Amino acid sequence: FSLPQELARLGRTVLLFDNRGIGESADHPGNVGIPDLAKDVLALASALFGARKFVVLGHSSGAFVAQYLAIHAPGDVAAIVLIGAQGDRRTADAGAAEFFKLGRANFHSDSDLESRMTLLSYFFDRNARDDDSDRDFREICKQSLRDRRPKATIQAQLTMLGSADYGPQLQTILCPALVLHGEK
Repeated sequence: FSLPQELARLGRTVLLFDNRGIGESADHPGNVGIPDLAKDVLALASALFGARKFVVLGHSSGAFVAQYLAIHAPGDVAAIVLIGAQGDRRTADAGAAEFFKLGRANFHSDSDLESRMTLLSYFFDRNARDDDSDRDFREICKQSLRDRRPKATIQAQLTMLGSADYGPQLQTILCPALVLHGEK
């Protein structure tokens, strides 16, 4: 992710953070929803930017937050960039249901390498290598098994993602939107 650094070098103000329950912010009490994450973004943006509009870049679950902000806080959002986002649930990839089923059953496990590889193949090419450490996909998955997150956190995140669907409201987004997605 060199984009934030590149934007900063161009003199842009960049706020880069992990949402509650995601990445380095993995442990949190209770359930969390997209509206909660959006409130976090608005609070941070208000503290840093005041009343100035801002651009939201969201990847995966962050793309749901960006969509939510564009729909529910259009006065705060200048534009959105969605990476690996879902639009209308009715048009979702058929594998999405299998992903959530497998995730709920196995993502908190620290021993089921094959299930972790199946889950992470939704996000990474199985032929990918980590350029920084020269790890292959299997090694990346093994490391993921060592990075344990509490089962309640995983369940809350999957519940949040499994219920998010802004498809019926996408037509209300009035700000510019750039959508970047995979091969399909």
